Amino acid sequence: MTMVYLGMALGILHVFYYDTSCPFDVVPVDYTVNALIAVTYDVVQQWKLTKKPIVYNYGSRTTNPVRYHQQYKWLMAEASKIGSTRAIWYPFVVQTHNYALFWILHVLFHFVPGTVIFRKNKRFFLFCSHRAVKFFFFVTRKISMIDYFGNGDWRINSDKTLGLYERMNQADQTIFNFDVRKLDWEYMTMLYIRGGRLHILKESFDNLKLAKRRFVRMKILHYVVTSFVLLVAAYFTMKMVVYACEWYGL
Repeated sequence: MTMVYLGMALGILHVFYYDTSCPFDVVPVDYTVNALIAVTYDVVQQWKLTKKPIVYNYGSRTTNPVRYHQQYKWLMAEASKIGSTRAIWYPFVVQTHNYALFWILHVLFHFVPGTVIFRKNKRFFLFCSHRAVKFFFFVTRKISMIDYFGNGDWRINSDKTLGLYERMNQADQTIFNFDVRKLDWEYMTMLYIRGGRLHILKESFDNLKLAKRRFVRMKILHYVVTSFVLLVAAYFTMKMVVYACEWYGL
């Protein structure tokens, strides 16, 4: 999901194939590591007592679910605060669970823009951008995987794992915290985006003013282009309606 969120924030990913009725089942990696350490210790202790294997599950959907529209709202709020000088467009995303509509928008919003490169001499050149097309086919190959895990109604029962947390003393709970029930997803999303900016994009926070100005410019450009496209579409729609009325003598 890291690359998906960064793709949204940088204005690269504009179409998301996802069923909003299904919450995400995600857990921060540090929580997962803490749970794994605690479970490794506990499974040995339980084996000494019962001589039976134990299965520990861990997830967030049944205990503290978070949905796409919530994280998207938080992502957009954070993007407007910190931005990125590497962003290529305003971060808007169209979500759909209609497979045919997804493919149409996938080609229009990802493949087609990937073939247009804006040069410094203010002229457009139409040619295939290796990076953009590579990203297009990368996303295309991952669609079935995203659909299976992202849109499936997965319900992971974490009772044994959370029961282990409750049996731990306060000192161990502080050191090895993995109680997903107390997670503040808005705060975690903020840390997630800032961590991606700093550690994946290798972009420090010294350029926030420049990044914010770039965000505002791209937002204005996005709405100007969108308005122009809608006006052109409305114009040709009216022309077709008038032509159809004349054809049928109305």
